[in-house]
Amino acid sequence: MTRLLCQAQSRQVGTSYAAELLARIGGTSGMTQPSMQLLAEPLTKREVEVLKLIEAGCSNQDIAEQLVISIPTVKRHISNIYAKLGVKSRTQALAIGKELKIFE
Repeated sequence: MTRLLCQAQSRQVGTSYAAELLARIGGTSGMTQPSMQLLAEPLTKREVEVLKLIEAGCSNQDIAEQLVISIPTVKRHISNIYAKLGVKSRTQALAIGKELKIFE
């Protein structure tokens, strides 16, 4: 339950209610910041690489060239990232990535 409430907070869904529930169950001890373990399915190393390149402002073509993979493969990685983070855009993915401290 704590994991789900933290996910709700990180996605800014009912944040005040989620915070209240977390405080009542004492689920925030040691979990003040969300981490990648909160994801139902964590990102793979390659997906993290792709997300970091997106953060750096790289296009799909740039990512494909840097990682020596095809553009359809880049698109598949991005699609997987979106699904795992529950987002629909690069901007949203980057926001969640920052909250999960993926770029540190």
